[in-house]
Amino acid sequence: MEKLLALQIEAQDEGGMQCRMVATCTLWRFTGAKERVLELYREGLESPAADSAIFGLGEMGEHAAVLRSRLAELLSGPSPRSREQIADALDKIDGKRPVIGPKPVVK
Repeated sequence: MEKLLALQIEAQDEGGMQCRMVATCTLWRFTGAKERVLELYREGLESPAADSAIFGLGEMGEHAAVLRSRLAELLSGPSPRSREQIADALDKIDGKRPVIGPKPVVK
């Protein structure tokens, strides 16, 4: 996963950033590398692949609490779908809803 993530993909390249976000989700599920994953999702929130980053942060649950306020800021976004997805991620971070995937041992 780190080899894929090491590729220099510009934030404007939606397809490339989607691949990075999928790789980040995989990195989280298999390694629990919390700080590295948060760094990558923070980058993803500012890209065309923000929806994937939002989903991934929700899947981190309470481990994504450090980016909770940034997600809450995004709630005022223009898309009702995005607002719904952000609210879902916030609920998972707050422990109100379960995550879908496995919970890794966090490093």
